Amino acid sequence: MRIAFLICAILALGSVWSAPALGGDGPQAPAAAAPGCPETDDEEGADEAAYVRKSGDTGSEDEDAPPKFSNSFYRRWFTMDASTDGFEAPELPVSIETVCDLPKRFAKEGDQLSGADGVAIVSSRTRIFKDGKQLSGSTGTAEVEGADTVSLKVRLFRPNRWREDEDGAKIPTFRARRLDITD
Repeated sequence: MRIAFLICAILALGSVWSAPALGGDGPQAPAAAAPGCPETDDEEGADEAAYVRKSGDTGSEDEDAPPKFSNSFYRRWFTMDASTDGFEAPELPVSIETVCDLPKRFAKEGDQLSGADGVAIVSSRTRIFKDGKQLSGSTGTAEVEGADTVSLKVRLFRPNRWREDEDGAKIPTFRARRLDITD
C-alpha cells in the first residue's frame, strides 16, 4: 500500500514538474555546453588569491615536490584545458591551464595540476574533435600536431606510469578519452 502511494506521488510530482508554465512554451532544454572549462576573466588579481587561499594552498609547501593524489582521484575522469607543445604519437606534451569537472572533495588535488606540465597519451581509442566534428585517422593526427590549445577529457595515471621530462623528472601523465582542438 505504501509503495503504491509513493509511486503515485512521484508520478504526480513528475507531471506537475514537466507541465508548461502559464503563458510559456514548456520547459526549455539546456543549451549544449561547449567543450572544456567555463570561461574565466583574464584579470584574475584578488579573485585568484582568494581562490588559492580557499583551496588550501598556504604557500609553505615545497613547489618542487611531486604532487600527491588520493587513490580515488586516479580513478576519476575530468576535463582540463591545456596548451600543447608538439605531438609525437602517442605522447602529447601539455601545459595544464585549468582543471574542471571535479567535485569539491577533489578540488585541492586538481589545483595541484593547474599550471603544471604533463603528458597526455593519445591512443587509437581517443576521440578527436575540431569545430564539433569528429576527426579520425591521419586527419585527426595532423590536426593534433598543429594544435596550440586543447580541451581534454582525461584520467591521471599512477606515478609508476608517469613519463619523464627532458630533465628526467617524472611528470603527470594522463590517458586521454576525448580531445577537443580549441584553437
